[in-house]
Amino acid sequence: MIKKQDKILIIDLCVLSQECVDFLHSKEINTTLLQFSSPKDYVYGSSLIDRLENIFQRIVLRNKNFSYILKYKAHRKHYVSELKKFLKHHKNFDYCLIIRPDTFDVEFFKTLQKKTKYNIGYMWDAMNDYKYSELLKTKKFLKKILVFEETDLVKYPKINGIKGSNFYYEIPSFKALKKENLVSYIGHITSERRDILIDQMIPYFLSQNFNLDFQLVINVKTENYDIKNKNLIQYSKIRKPYTCHLKMMARSKVSLDLNPSYHEEFSFRVYESMYYETKLITTNKKILQFPLYRKENFLLIENQDDLEKIPEFIKEKYAPYSEEELAFYRFDNWLINVFKP
Repeated sequence: MIKKQDKILIIDLCVLSQECVDFLHSKEINTTLLQFSSPKDYVYGSSLIDRLENIFQRIVLRNKNFSYILKYKAHRKHYVSELKKFLKHHKNFDYCLIIRPDTFDVEFFKTLQKKTKYNIGYMWDAMNDYKYSELLKTKKFLKKILVFEETDLVKYPKINGIKGSNFYYEIPSFKALKKENLVSYIGHITSERRDILIDQMIPYFLSQNFNLDFQLVINVKTENYDIKNKNLIQYSKIRKPYTCHLKMMARSKVSLDLNPSYHEEFSFRVYESMYYETKLITTNKKILQFPLYRKENFLLIENQDDLEKIPEFIKEKYAPYSEEELAFYRFDNWLINVFKP
């Protein structure tokens, strides 16, 4: 059980923000956030050994992902180096939450455990065979492993994971922003091409005189499709800080939640939309089973008939939640629950 004097370390590559730490401090939870500077881009074939090893792995062992593994190894050396620098300036921590523990290697965890007592990991993304194999190497350093996707608990039983869920944290300055007649989305384009569905939705938003702000990061190779409203979608190769998404959602009357096919559980956007009182149009089929589902607040899109429901949905008044209803999903309570023995 977390006590007032306990010190908590959160390790996250890039999503959580200082505003998250400020919120936890406001709840008298003594938290430090460790994030890392961007590692240098690893260039395949940068050494003769790399080239020879890669040829052997790809041709003899048929390990077609080996060049990616080389990149991950280089990044992990960077994370260990950054961790050592960080720990030099900090005393022991009572608890540590590691987001995506599969990202870090054995040396990282051996270094970490010198100054942490109770470590848990949260796989807040869907797992695959590679992530699973990496997690098996380091699971002995973790008291618990929380797993986002329930199906992964069955598919990857050896990690002895337990079901985890996402959360939200309060940013009062964003919450105080005035709502605009705005529909927004900031996210990756993905190989499933989120811009195609956005393109199909745009006429329905325009029919209700809504302003649009759709920003997609191109993170995969994309084929050319006929996007009719391409001029109303912003494409970029630069990832924006997560707080840009939160601020945009706070200002918007409507936001989108475009779940990739490999995700079945509730994204952060579900919880954030309730806090910011923003209507959410989602492709997540499980939303109808969400404990706080309200038809005024969530619209499931599965087919063309559902698109026709958009105008009526955005006209309907939002049905806000009480603080008591949201409290279970708030990050301070989430931490208290996951660190229970």
